[in-house]
Amino acid sequence: LKSTNWSEREATPHSEVAHYIKQLYIDNCTVYQVKPNSLALARLDVAKISTSPDGAIELSYDFSSCHLGDRGAICMLHALAHDNHLSSVSFASCGLRRSSALCFGVFLEMHPRLKDLDLQQNSLSYESGESFLQSLRRRLQSSRESSIQNPPPFIKRSTTVATAAMARTVSMKQAAAAANLPRGGLHIN
Repeated sequence: LKSTNWSEREATPHSEVAHYIKQLYIDNCTVYQVKPNSLALARLDVAKISTSPDGAIELSYDFSSCHLGDRGAICMLHALAHDNHLSSVSFASCGLRRSSALCFGVFLEMHPRLKDLDLQQNSLSYESGESFLQSLRRRLQSSRESSIQNPPPFIKRSTTVATAAMARTVSMKQAAAAANLPRGGLHIN
């Protein structure tokens, strides 16, 4: 599949991003032999567009009650992985079961800007929930390691690693408090 780095094109119109994500979804459906869901395709066009506090464009998608099922949701996740503006997505009441949990876990762990994932009213197992927790732990660990290697700009280069770690911990706590979360800055329903 052709890859485009949308982060380099912050001013990309939503219609261009939606068209690209649609095409990726359709291509993924062909690969996985799944019929593309027309309701899900329509929902890509009506994504909510907002601006984050740091001025970046954020997109929120709502696929609730689209009845994608596991295979359709996996196709959509593969497409959404290419949208660097995605911050929130709902797969509520989509007929999801345990077989899609691993893909959702990878999506949780790896998508750089994901803040909110709604999986309400699906038949996900206890093991699925444990898989999500492991993914969130890896995501948190990865963000901590990244913060040590690339400290926030307000930390002077001459400060010690211990000072950087303390500042990072405070930042994580502030982010978690702002998101009303215990840790990690991500909300899952």
